[in-house]
Amino acid sequence: MTHKEDSPMLLQPTPATMPSGAPPETEAQRLTAEIMLTRERLHDLQRQLNAEERHLKRLERQLAAAC
Repeated sequence: MTHKEDSPMLLQPTPATMPSGAPPETEAQRLTAEIMLTRERLHDLQRQLNAEERHLKRLERQLAAAC
């Protein structure tokens, strides 16, 4: 199972920053939302990395058993 196929949106760029002159509250809300989305993507990537590491360990055990 490849994780790249599971989550194709993970590496998409984040939305562009708001034009200058946006109210500070709006900019703060945008930054807060971007932080939350980035944390969610990080969590997803960490789970994927853990799954890949488990898979790698299984393959290493299979290789050791085959030798």
